[in-house]
Amino acid sequence: MIKLLTKKNNYLFFLMLSFVFVASCALALSPAGTMVYEKISKAWPVRALVSNAISKKEFPPNPVISKDATFPIFSAQGALAVDLPSGVTLFEKDADKALLPASTTKIVTALVAMGAFNKDDVIEVGKIAIEGQKMGLKKG
Repeated sequence: MIKLLTKKNNYLFFLMLSFVFVASCALALSPAGTMVYEKISKAWPVRALVSNAISKKEFPPNPVISKDATFPIFSAQGALAVDLPSGVTLFEKDADKALLPASTTKIVTALVAMGAFNKDDVIEVGKIAIEGQKMGLKKG
């Protein structure tokens, strides 16, 4: 009885899969789909409007912040945003102040250390590494 149901289910699955394949091919090859696209593109020439707006806009070679730009309020003690290709500083807040690394920085540092050292290596934490950190490391 189970073999009969399995064969019947396989046959139904194959029949439905064949129907979906034939229907997809018919829709893809029918000219109706291209006609609908042409009607929509003629009714709403969005691409032309966007390309005209972009072509009329002149962009500076380097990133520049406009004079009327307002910056968001950052709760962080310090922040620095730099456009790396041009080297232009886009935003800074206490950029020269010595701060503790963020948690993401600590995670990335741990990942780099895992790649650089073996699992069995013992790493000794010195006095310099303890100052200012909040990870709970102790000398030794």
